[in-house]
Amino acid sequence: MDAQLQGIIDRIQQDGVRTAEEKVAEIIAKAEETARERVESARKEADTILEQAESERQRLLASGNAALQQSARDLILAVKTQLTAIFSSLIADEAGTALSAERMAVIIGDIVKGWSSGEAEVLVAESVQSELEASLRSSLSDKLASGITVRPVASSAAGFRVGKKDGSVHFDFTDESIAEILSQYLNPRLAALIEESAKG
Repeated sequence: MDAQLQGIIDRIQQDGVRTAEEKVAEIIAKAEETARERVESARKEADTILEQAESERQRLLASGNAALQQSARDLILAVKTQLTAIFSSLIADEAGTALSAERMAVIIGDIVKGWSSGEAEVLVAESVQSELEASLRSSLSDKLASGITVRPVASSAAGFRVGKKDGSVHFDFTDESIAEILSQYLNPRLAALIEESAKG
């Protein structure tokens, strides 16, 4: 009986050990599967985070580049506007300075000599009226100078307007008019130079 009992105990132990070993193997397999799934899930999540980060980096880079390009365009336009204003101001100043009373007398004389009647009216700034009249009298013949009337105009800083007294012909040589004509030529040229240098 002892031998039978010992056989039963051995079989129970073997069955228990086998069952325990099967349970351990099953638990280890499940644990390994769970670990693989978690590692794969973590890897996928890390890949997704990296893709999102790269996408955000690309978006920020593109946005930064666009902002820099816009700022560069704004700067070029601001510089262009300022340079145009500076050149327009310089042109106006130089046009006014270049038209001294003596030069105006020569130009007016040349214009009036070509007219059949010497009747002309000249409008100038009050500050140069008497000097211009004196220059006209000294540079033109008395006959021609007597037909020219010089009147002051408060709105003119420099230069002059000359026309026939009957109003049929009129020339504007004021500093504003000369500056406007020169600016129309120079400003597009200046703008083209600035745009060309911006491309270069």
